[in-house]
Amino acid sequence: MKALDSILDIQLLAIFICLAAIGMSVRIIATFSGEAARLRPKLTKINDVLTTIRERISARKPTIEKLQAVTEPLQKKEQMLREYFEQLTQIDLEEMRKEAEIQKEKEGKGIRRRGTV
Repeated sequence: MKALDSILDIQLLAIFICLAAIGMSVRIIATFSGEAARLRPKLTKINDVLTTIRERISARKPTIEKLQAVTEPLQKKEQMLREYFEQLTQIDLEEMRKEAEIQKEKEGKGIRRRGTV
């Protein structure tokens, strides 16, 4: 009974919990250290690629700014032409509908004439 009382003692329980937490911490650190060693070459490679891309961007930035200045007025014209194209398409569709209606009316009159004859 005394052994059971000493095991259940609050101080021993707290020590056990602390030891378990320390053990889990060591295990997690060891696992992540292994992961870091495995991922370090990939990180280096990605950093090299990112550096290369940044250098290219800085070299091409003036050209991009010039092209943006040139294309800005063209974008406004492009929008205007799109609207114009949409209007023309609508007009064309209306004409096609009218022609189809006229054709149906002609066919309908032709059928009536044949039926009456």
